[in-house]
Order: sequence, then C-alpha cells, then structure tokens
Amino acid sequence: MSGEAEWSAPGGGTRGCYATRSQCADNHERCMNGCWDSVYYDPGFDCIGNCQESWPCLGGLRGEECTVYEYHFSGGPRLAPLVAACQAAVARDSSCGTGTVDPDCELAGRVESAGMAEAYDCDAQTPCGESPQACFPASDRTLANEICSVVAEECDTWICTSEASNAISHATPWWRAETIEAARACLREPYCRNITDCLSAWRYAVFSDSSHFILFE
Repeated sequence: MSGEAEWSAPGGGTRGCYATRSQCADNHERCMNGCWDSVYYDPGFDCIGNCQESWPCLGGLRGEECTVYEYHFSGGPRLAPLVAACQAAVARDSSCGTGTVDPDCELAGRVESAGMAEAYDCDAQTPCGESPQACFPASDRTLANEICSVVAEECDTWICTSEASNAISHATPWWRAETIEAARACLREPYCRNITDCLSAWRYAVFSDSSHFILFE
C-alpha cells in the first residue's frame, strides 16, 4: 500500500485495508478448494456463490495493494446544548407515555445539526395529549435518492430497501452537513463493494436503530 493517500471523510470517517489482492486470491483459492469437497457430496452446491465474498474481483491492482477496505465513522463533535434539548424532549415523552423522538441523545449530539435544538425545545414544551409533529422538519428524499441511484448504477442488481430509504429521508433534515457529506464521500469510492461497505459503516454511526433495517437488498 505504499504511496496510497490517506483517506478520510467528514463525520470522523476513516478507511483501513482489510485485504490485499493477493490475500483475496488466497482466500478465494482456499474457499474453492473446500467447496469442491462439498460438491462431491452435493452436486448442486453453489461454489461460485458461496465463495463470492472472497473473489479478488477488483482487478488492475498489484498483489500487495489493497483491494478490500473497512470503514469507520465516529460522528462529529458533541454538541452539549443539542444533547440537553433532546433529553428534555425525551423526558416529555416519558411523562406523556409517547415516543416522538429517538431517546439516543448522545448520538443526536454527534450527528445532528445545532439548529435541531429548537425542534426538541418545541417538542418538550408541547402539552401531553397534543401532537408535536409541527415542531419537526419535513422529510427530504434528496440524499436517499442520491444513495439509491449510485448503488443501483454501480451494483447492478442491488437496490435500496424501502425501510432504509424512508429512514434516511426522515433523518436528513435533522443531520448536520458533515453527516450528509460523510455519506456522499462513500458514494465517491470506487467499486460497488467499497461504496456499500462504506455506507454500511456510516449507517451504524448515524442510526441508533440501524440493526433493525438493512440498507440494500
């Protein structure tokens, strides 16, 4: 990996090498060797499909250059006033028996914009029995459409799940610019695998309920 530029992205985004091309080739060879044993007992066993993840598919690289990366996002600086405003809204939800805001205020403080403190303040001041929906910004599908369009183009058969598209659209107006630009940095990565791996890491950093949905299918 000598001479390779250090990669970073907004939202504390970093990239490290997971496997070089030669490592991918070795992994694929081991997988295929094991697969042939399986085919002996089950002629219908799909070796190509089962070994797809270890296939050294990103050509044009020398043996020791990185071909598969792992990504990590930590979010931006913690905004204490935003965290406090979020906690007040969560307290209102608790006393009213409702669930209008995500209770993970520490996450909000790292990925949402400072201006969203006003939305939380408005929510916190809404009497029980009344809807605070007017306090919140309307959904924005711009980022979701960008992500889904690039993935559809680069990954052929992969498409966004409806859950992911809706979640991104709902959250986009709440996020600070760095959070949005972090996702766009992923879209500029080469190759389908890099893009989707990067976006998956971004998802874990910006959604507290990321385990409840997948981005692509």
